Amino acid sequence: YRRVRGKEELPLLYAFHDEFKDAKIRKEIVKRTVKSRANMITSTIARYEESDRFLGATFKLLVMDLVNDLKPNDVGRLVGIVEGSGLIIFMVPPWIKWDKWMTIFKQNLVVPGYKEPRHVFVRWFKRKLIEHDGIYIYDVDEGDTIKADDYPLRRSKESKIEIPEKTLFPRELYELALTQDQVNVIKAIESLLEKTKKKKKAIVITSDRGRGKSGAVGIASIGLALRLRRERRRVRIVVTAPNLANVQSFFWLALKAAEKLEIKTRAVKRGERTLELHGEGFSIEYWEPIHVPKLKADIVIVDEAAGMHVPLLHRIWRSHSRIIFATTIHGYEGAGRGFSVRFLPLLKNDPKTELVLIEMHEPIRYAQDDPIEKWLFDTLLLDAEPADLDEKDIEDIEHGKLEYVKFNPYWLFSPEGEETLRQLFGIYVLAHYRNEPDDLAILADAPHHIVRGVRLPSGKIVCALQIANEGGLDDEMIEELLRGGKTPGNIIPDRMLKHLRVKEFGRARGWRIVRIATHPNVQGKGIGSFALKHVWEEAEEEGLDWVGSGFGVNEQLLRFWLKNGFLPVHMSPDRNPVSGEYTIL
Repeated sequence: YRRVRGKEELPLLYAFHDEFKDAKIRKEIVKRTVKSRANMITSTIARYEESDRFLGATFKLLVMDLVNDLKPNDVGRLVGIVEGSGLIIFMVPPWIKWDKWMTIFKQNLVVPGYKEPRHVFVRWFKRKLIEHDGIYIYDVDEGDTIKADDYPLRRSKESKIEIPEKTLFPRELYELALTQDQVNVIKAIESLLEKTKKKKKAIVITSDRGRGKSGAVGIASIGLALRLRRERRRVRIVVTAPNLANVQSFFWLALKAAEKLEIKTRAVKRGERTLELHGEGFSIEYWEPIHVPKLKADIVIVDEAAGMHVPLLHRIWRSHSRIIFATTIHGYEGAGRGFSVRFLPLLKNDPKTELVLIEMHEPIRYAQDDPIEKWLFDTLLLDAEPADLDEKDIEDIEHGKLEYVKFNPYWLFSPEGEETLRQLFGIYVLAHYRNEPDDLAILADAPHHIVRGVRLPSGKIVCALQIANEGGLDDEMIEELLRGGKTPGNIIPDRMLKHLRVKEFGRARGWRIVRIATHPNVQGKGIGSFALKHVWEEAEEEGLDWVGSGFGVNEQLLRFWLKNGFLPVHMSPDRNPVSGEYTIL
């Protein structure tokens, strides 16, 4: 490295759990070793709890201490910050003992009535490490090489970036772009300044993780503020996302853009995270999604739009005239195909909205077809999608040729069941506005969760269900909950005891339907109702006392559950700040 790069420093991020004594010892050993033997390395040491602040940052080296825990969200969040030709090191438990190693994540899945979790996800994780290129596995304890990969190192061609000759924003802003895709996004955002014959203008930017969409929008936001400042006394740009962590790379690049143009700014922070950016005559402010429809703003930017509920996106769009929607299609932040399937058609078909669509493909930190990105997507199912249905499948659905299937998680996460798992998870991705890698591991390891589905004669999955066993609590636990205590899982018994004070309900055993989702191409054909009927029949056969569910309520969902014989028993007093909905049981 020194021969190629000279004295250029090697930035290292070391992530660990500081609540474990052994983790602290490992951290100190690495810290001292780096200091004494590698003076080119600049180390940043962080707890996993604060790892989201590194989104948008770039490192050459990443060391993840996975001995005490393997949390899929951590892996999804951090692996993507390492640039091409960089090195990622996972420190893990002894290879042969890792399958059943008790981690924090697994321990948190154990609920009353179950002594230990399933041990499925780590087995899956290990198999994917062995299957993919560019990965080496060394057993330190035994001194054995488990896998030595001869994957050829390839030098990627640096793509030439061409800045348009005529721009509304200063050329210096375009010079901050790292890819041609980012240049194209900045140029497209200029169109918000042009007059349109229609009432509204919306720019939709879609990309996979690590393509620099938030950074490009952050750079362009400063250009927008400067140009709009010429027309009015004060410019207000409102940015929103499922949470404040999602917009930190946006603010970081906006700040960098302001510095590039020598514009004085003042940042308002909440802890270490930027909340607002103020300059002469303009402000860029983060607000929780639920508040945005009521605010007055010159420009509204919705980042990670896929992580928000479609009805709320609809209200934001209806309330503002110039909007940017940026979303990740495949990434740990939340899968964006649901956004594409349910919200984008509304924009496309609205005669009053001028729509500009931009897709970003070029990675910021590494080359196309990067082997580690392929491993990450495959392991965390970031690109899972439902099966493609043909005419015969549709015909079978019309004739009611449906099969209710009980799935074994051990089989689903095996090579034989993997394709079915991808279809099931792909349906969840399209149906729910928020999906994370952690959900995959819960499906695998939560001992009280079961998986059901509806299958066609072709073997394709058209409905996916995840169900939690709840209830059967002893008297001591019931009294604890009545006094306001907490217990893992048991969401429906908890609410029934605390709010309705029905003591007998705590002893009753039942099923909470965590998720039920139908393939988006065949919704409204009775498949979900077919699944619920069979769930109820199976619950009766098992001798259970009740079947229920909890979800953010809207009219369409409520009609579906009422039609299938379910009744509302409890509604939360507060709206969810991301979806804007009340939770109903």
